[in-house]
Amino acid sequence: MREVKREISQPILVVKKGNHTFRFGVNVSGAVEYTLDDGDVNRISKLDDGKVFFKESLELYINGAVENVDTIQLDELDYAILKSEQNTVMAKNDKSASNLKEFRVDNKTKKELMSMIDKWQKKTKVLTTKVDKQKKKEKYTIHTFMIGREMFRMIEREREGTVIVNPDYKIFMDYERAGGLAAQEGELVVWKYYYEKDEQSEVDPSRKKGYWATARKMTFNEQICYEIIKRYGTFAAK
Repeated sequence: MREVKREISQPILVVKKGNHTFRFGVNVSGAVEYTLDDGDVNRISKLDDGKVFFKESLELYINGAVENVDTIQLDELDYAILKSEQNTVMAKNDKSASNLKEFRVDNKTKKELMSMIDKWQKKTKVLTTKVDKQKKKEKYTIHTFMIGREMFRMIEREREGTVIVNPDYKIFMDYERAGGLAAQEGELVVWKYYYEKDEQSEVDPSRKKGYWATARKMTFNEQICYEIIKRYGTFAAK
């Protein structure tokens, strides 16, 4: 069942949970919002794996008892519609942003890039690990940038001739872990995040099963740091 409710955004999905009614929509910035029983508009934490994740537990009256609910499972069609609408809005916003000349840094000269940061420190280290009783050494570089009052700490590695950049901070404050992976998606530079599931990995029992998915596009200042690492980092000349 779908209906339009102007106070939130379009399209709206109506989901019944016990004695309660949720209405979901996507705002102009691409954030998923909801109302509970025609109450105030709130934002969700994330939309993932067929579920809506709330920022805080909700007390709902279900089957004659009060339950604390952290997520709601959507049916396949409603999830696809909501996710598609979110992707459409975000793609539209990203296209508008990428068309702004000042938002791009890949066409800047080295002098221009360096003038856009206040400080850049880098420290190269070697990490030694054991794989099947064999010692393995990996060189990596920690880059710390200051742009105004913002600090960005990123890790640069090289894998099979490719420069890999990871953020050494949470790309969303409500994420459980720091980290992510820089990636190019068309004209956009984004952070991908490894979303863990509850099951243990058969390949690496120390980790949980999961998958990589796009979390958000980089901010303008993050793109400056990433572009400098990509061009002038430890492994850039290789």
